[in-house]
Amino acid sequence: MKKILIVIMIAAFVTAAAALSFGKSRKSREDRYRNVDMTKVTCSDLLNEKDTQAVTAVLIWIDGYFSAKTGDMVVDVNQLKRLADRLEGYCRDNPETPILEAVKKSRRRKY
Repeated sequence: MKKILIVIMIAAFVTAAAALSFGKSRKSREDRYRNVDMTKVTCSDLLNEKDTQAVTAVLIWIDGYFSAKTGDMVVDVNQLKRLADRLEGYCRDNPETPILEAVKKSRRRKY
């Protein structure tokens, strides 16, 4: 089960890295997505992303990242929806906040 979760998390990260455009660079799409520093992704980047699959991938990656910190090994689709709703509200009010900081501030659980 742990291996499956790791594979899902890796797939989500690869999808996020391949899909998010962030519109900050004129480099080719391939060059932009080789490495995505998630510490530099802002709320504005996520809110302005038009690719819903990319946004979903980022949310899955974020959930996996924080779940690994807490030892929570359950993927809860309803929890992902609640995360998305809370994060969207927080990000609309704080567009320049780094996304990982926004998650910490918008979630009820402490990481």
